[in-house]
Order: sequence, then C-alpha cells, then structure tokens
Amino acid sequence: RYLVVNVPSQQIEAVNNGRVFSRHNAIVGRPERPTPVVMTALSDVNFNPYWNAPASIVENDIIPKIQSGTRLLEDMNMRVFQGFGGPEIDPSDVDWGSAVADDYHFRQEPGPASAMATAKINFPSPFGIYLHDTPEKHLFKSAQRLYSSGCVRVEKVDLLLEWILNGQEGIGSSEIGAMAETLERRDVKLEVPPQLRVTYLTAWPVGNTVAFRSDVYGLDGTG
Repeated sequence: RYLVVNVPSQQIEAVNNGRVFSRHNAIVGRPERPTPVVMTALSDVNFNPYWNAPASIVENDIIPKIQSGTRLLEDMNMRVFQGFGGPEIDPSDVDWGSAVADDYHFRQEPGPASAMATAKINFPSPFGIYLHDTPEKHLFKSAQRLYSSGCVRVEKVDLLLEWILNGQEGIGSSEIGAMAETLERRDVKLEVPPQLRVTYLTAWPVGNTVAFRSDVYGLDGTG
C-alpha cells in the first residue's frame, strides 16, 4: 500500500498491491513556492487540526495584509501568540509595519473556513509540508492547480483518509463524516503507515503509449 503524488500531473493515486484504489486531483505548490519531492512513510492524521501558519506565509502574506488593520485575523478565526508556545497577544497592539515574523505564532482555529478544513495528513519532511483538506474545493476543477505554498491539497479527502486508516481504531466513513460535522479534534498515529512518494514525473508509460504533462517547474533537462 502506497501513495503517489505526481506534481506535474497534479494528481494523487492510492495503490493496493499494484492496483489503483483511488485517484484524486491535487493542488500543489506554485512555481515560486514549489512542492518538493519526498520519499518517506505517512505518520499520523489530525482531524479538525489547528493551522500553524509557517513563518514564510506570515512574512510574505499575512503581515502585509494586516498592516492597515487586523480585521483579516478575525475573519480567519486566527489567534496570535508571542512565539510558539508563548502567551496570546492582542494583534491590534503590535506595530506590524516593523514586526518580525519569527517573533510571532499565528494559529488558525478549527472550523469550516480553516485552511486545513477537516483533516491534515502528516509525514516526516525537512520542508515542513503535508497533505490536507481545503475549504476551496472549487479549485480542483481547474486544469492547472498550482495554487499552494508547497503543501498538497487533496480532493475527496474523506475517501483517502478511509484508505489510509484502513480500519484502524474502527474509524470508517461514518466516523470521518461525523468528525467533520462536529469539529471534534482527534489525532491518530498510524499503526501500519502506507509509504508516500511525492514525485516529479512529466512522462510515464501507459500500456503501449506514453503520458506527458507540462514541466511546471522547468526541471526537465536540468539533471
């Protein structure tokens, strides 16, 4: 059992014994914030997780937008702390024009508008990326889905979660649906974790022919 994320095709395949169990559209990193290749195993699943905004997103996206007012943080249901694990602060008391992103921890609470939506799927990576649900499901209909900051957003995440858990702790489709409705926080460490490969394949064999995808990050021919 293994999971393949192919960045150029912007798709995910869950594979059992050489047969594709399910295929999912994916949203991957835009060229200026690419999704890196990874070879590891999945580790755990967070249901209704907090979103701890990475320092790069805080610096490049959030702080520039709140320099003229912090209403955005209220709309996003986001709390601000003095460093990771530090005390909560009132963001309106900070001069965001001169603030340093690393001095603050921005945490979005669970809920339907959360960037993580219903679930986050973790794995070891020096790049701090993961798979996750998204509230912006309309983006999966786009032909080119290069919208993220490096993480991978998953279409039909409930089906993938059921495949990953594979009956562990009696969690099936009904339990996954119930947690999504109630916003129950739950973390599940995987007992038999599937392998994960995040790959960059612009061509691969399909029967007697070859499938091609665009070289979205301009890596072909670079060695």
